Amino acid sequence: MNKKKRIKNKHISISNIFITIFIIIFIFFLLFLIKPVILQIKSFININKMSNSIVHQKSFIIMNESGNIKKEVPIKPASVGNIKFEPASKYSPKPTFTPFIKIPEATPENINLTKKKFSYLFKTIDSKDEIHKIDIETAKFLYDSGKALFIDARSRVEFKESHIKGAISIPTNATPEEINNLKDTLKGKVLVTYCHGIGCHLSDKVAYKLYDMGYRNIAIFFGGWNLWNEYNYPIEK
Repeated sequence: MNKKKRIKNKHISISNIFITIFIIIFIFFLLFLIKPVILQIKSFININKMSNSIVHQKSFIIMNESGNIKKEVPIKPASVGNIKFEPASKYSPKPTFTPFIKIPEATPENINLTKKKFSYLFKTIDSKDEIHKIDIETAKFLYDSGKALFIDARSRVEFKESHIKGAISIPTNATPEEINNLKDTLKGKVLVTYCHGIGCHLSDKVAYKLYDMGYRNIAIFFGGWNLWNEYNYPIEK
């Protein structure tokens, strides 16, 4: 009798375990089903709590935090249509522009004043490492002084299209014979090589080639053709 009772109790315990497992699985399954509903409800609540956007049936209005700038955007499929702007407040930021540095034209007076500052440009150098790397201000000073010759290191095709006014073309593939043919033009000048601009090293190569051929007054204008154009300095085509 006791044996039958123990077997019966054992069956009841096993049944309880299965029932418990089934209930746990059912709860997880139920949570899985209602999770999207919970997320939608939460999203709806968050939208209603937003303080800087008001949603209407036909349009929505976007406002900044202070509420002094508003934009009304119609709700239309594939297009927002026309945007209506309310007058901006007097505190609306205004766009600012940074003008180019204006470099005064070189005259005999200011050339004398700056002669000491730029005197190093007219001294001979003793190594390639001493070749001057000059900026737009220095390049324009040399140009206006009449003591410099600008050398375009870009291709001859680019040179023919446009170049710094008065410059000559010596591309990187120029032969020593071609450069020797220009010795009268190069003589007694500060040779300023340039190419496209920052990141372009064609002007460096031409400057080193000129040094190897015996020239000792050389500078590299690293701003190049692009920067010269930005400042609207003299060019010719």
